[in-house]
Amino acid sequence: MDVDQHVERLDTGLVPGGVEYEVVAPKGRGDEPLPLLLALHGGNGHDGFATLLGWRLGRLWSDGDVPPLVAIVPRSGRSFWLDRLDGEARWETALSGPLLDHCVANHGVTADPAKTLLLGISMGGLGVLRLAFRHPLRFGGVTALEPGIEPALRFEDVRPEHTFFRPQELIEKLYGKPIDAAHWEANHPTAMVAADPKSVRASGLKIYLEVGNQDMLNLHHGAEFLHRQLWDLGIEHEYRLIDGADHIGRTLPGRFDDAFRFLARVLNPPGPDPQVEAVRKTLGSQGGFLLDD
Repeated sequence: MDVDQHVERLDTGLVPGGVEYEVVAPKGRGDEPLPLLLALHGGNGHDGFATLLGWRLGRLWSDGDVPPLVAIVPRSGRSFWLDRLDGEARWETALSGPLLDHCVANHGVTADPAKTLLLGISMGGLGVLRLAFRHPLRFGGVTALEPGIEPALRFEDVRPEHTFFRPQELIEKLYGKPIDAAHWEANHPTAMVAADPKSVRASGLKIYLEVGNQDMLNLHHGAEFLHRQLWDLGIEHEYRLIDGADHIGRTLPGRFDDAFRFLARVLNPPGPDPQVEAVRKTLGSQGGFLLDD
């Protein structure tokens, strides 16, 4: 399916220079409002990210694997998609408020939270998890690929092997100098969900979390830590530890396709499996035990 891709800008007063973003949508889409996908790039920048998404989506649309949607792809530097402590840039507020509202008003997308989706990679994975856990009723599903999160609930427990690729000056610009531990914890997805699991659990938010087990930035440690927190807190999610996959390289295109297919299931839930329901009914009539037990 042919893809329309272009750049626009929204001045919000929340981030310097406004929010520049790319729109990726199917050509000839018609007048029906489409689902909205907010997609956040990683720390290496936006170059080529929207084009990659458009290429993968175009193929998946043509194959019928993913329903038509509009992807909004903001551009930023190494912002962490964060509301900075000093207030100089408020990316999370800009994305979750003015940008989403602007897209509903101007880009033919639905305002239905069940059809408002998130996807992010690396730094963008950090950003979409923060958005989803802060506003679980605002989104239907979140997909985080190799998210840039540390395996800790407190800043003091963060270890050098999980931050060696981030300059200290950058962290101080975002979280204060010295680092404001409370601000870090209030914006760290794992700490956020641990502090208020009930809201996320009750929202029905669909969560997809994945990472390669050879991640050169050790991000598989943070993803595994978040997975275990979600599991222990009873928050349903899909977790994939990709054997042999790294932070970059040949595995990524297929991993994006898997994430998009997850979002397709969020938009069009498959419903009960008749075979499973039949077996469950049989088990229930037997007191929940298999005949072989």
